[in-house]
This record gives sequence, structure tokens and C-alpha cells, in this order.
Amino acid sequence: MLILQGANFSLAPRGNGQEPVNAMTREHVMVTVSDAVDLTTAVSAFPTIGESDFLHDGRVPAGRAFARKRVHKDGRILSVEVLFGIGPPVPSLLRQTNLLLTSLTVIV
Repeated sequence: MLILQGANFSLAPRGNGQEPVNAMTREHVMVTVSDAVDLTTAVSAFPTIGESDFLHDGRVPAGRAFARKRVHKDGRILSVEVLFGIGPPVPSLLRQTNLLLTSLTVIV
């Protein structure tokens, strides 16, 4: 199973044992790319995150913005999950995240 996880902050547990995701701020984002297992989401040719990719239900941690998308990239179907810090992402952070997603290459 292919899994890549990256963030613009340290993913190591903090000294007090606090999970790093719990300390995310408005400027933070965590991206997870894996082999697609969620077959309920349509497959897109574009790996960028748009408004329709954000979930607005019980799967979203309180106070966070969470997007999920399945994409066809380099011959594979991938699941892309993006967790933003507090509230909806600021436009510049969403742009940076989408630049990262479009730059990914899968080598089989």
C-alpha cells in the first residue's frame, strides 16, 4: 500500500505527549496520499482540492477543514486527504497545497 504523509509542521509527538494534529493552527496543513480504498468517491483527473472536496459532516474534526478526493495519477487511483488547521483554509495555503498536489509524481 502506497502511503505518503506530509505537513508544513513537525509530525513528531510533542514533548508533553500531545499529538501534533491537536496543535495545528490556521497556517498548518497535513496531506495524506494513499492507495484509494474509498470506492464511494468519484475519481477525478485533477489532484487539486476545491470547494466540493471539503466534507461537512461528523468525519471532520471540530474546528478543522477536511477535504477528501480520489484521483487518477500516473496510472494509479489515489486517495488524497487534506486536513487544514483552524477553520477554512486561507487562500494562500490552499494554493500552496494545490501546487504540492499537482507536483506529485507516482513512479511504479
